Amino acid sequence: MALGKELGTFAMKSTTITMLAGRNRTANAQINFEGTIAGELDATAIATMTVTNDGAQDGKYTIVARVIFADGEILDANGHGKTNHAGGQKWNVAGITEMSDGRSYAIQGEIDFPKRAFTGKMFARI
Repeated sequence: MALGKELGTFAMKSTTITMLAGRNRTANAQINFEGTIAGELDATAIATMTVTNDGAQDGKYTIVARVIFADGEILDANGHGKTNHAGGQKWNVAGITEMSDGRSYAIQGEIDFPKRAFTGKMFARI
């Protein structure tokens, strides 16, 4: 995926994790996050990410989010992409998020499981 100009950052903390039965006796994770977005979008966000891995350490994710601005404006977002094991208890995340107002971002980040953190950067899509 080609990345354009960096447009912002995000810092989210996991509030809950629900494990779901996957295929062939595997487990998928549904992770709820809350946190902040800075840059082109300065807002608070809540999100649910579902990670599927079919028994491997690398996998795919979908995410649904609500972005709430200080003035009360609300945007929704949907995204998808890949997770890649980065070693230890960390995973790299790369994908696309599309906003309800038509904006679209490329996302690169990291999930740090012990810290229950999902942090990263947002880029213009090329």
